[in-house]
Amino acid sequence: MSHLDEEFINLRSKQPKAINPDLETVHAIEGHTYQLTPVNFFENQLEVRIPASFTNLPLEQAKMKYPSEQRPQIIKSNEDGSINLTFSLLNEPLTTKDLPQALDSLQAVIARLNPANLFFAKEVSQTTTGAVGYFDFKSSALDSDLYNIMFATPIGGKFLLGTFNCRFSAKAKWTQLARAIMRSCKDLTK
Repeated sequence: MSHLDEEFINLRSKQPKAINPDLETVHAIEGHTYQLTPVNFFENQLEVRIPASFTNLPLEQAKMKYPSEQRPQIIKSNEDGSINLTFSLLNEPLTTKDLPQALDSLQAVIARLNPANLFFAKEVSQTTTGAVGYFDFKSSALDSDLYNIMFATPIGGKFLLGTFNCRFSAKAKWTQLARAIMRSCKDLTK
């Protein structure tokens, strides 16, 4: 082996390895480290990786952020309540084949509720744990604009609806982690 070959091998070994963002369990954002930890919801029907530091949003705050009595069944939040994850297992049938139509219907409802919402992408993709569909959009809140991801996946043949939201100004910092959470949803009923 020539000296040049050895240098090339040495340089390649020092390059960062390509990482699948769906498999990353540690994310550094704004000086905080978020460890994604698997948790089970809905009587062990769903496993999803969420930041270990996220806790249940206190009921008083949940009532303010989600004023409808039909608020999400599970609401997890970071320590200051500025980043939220929600999960609801709806008593509506959903299959992988139905995901595109379900997303279209859901997006149409969101658009009718507030025509000022600005929609970005919509996608259905296969993950290592199944299929998940999502769309993301910008909405307005009382004190700032929000970045939202709404996602759906079948869990036990039912419609799992999940959301992620943060301030729109933090979108670029949180999108990768939010998508990793979304793509980690696993149907434990199979």
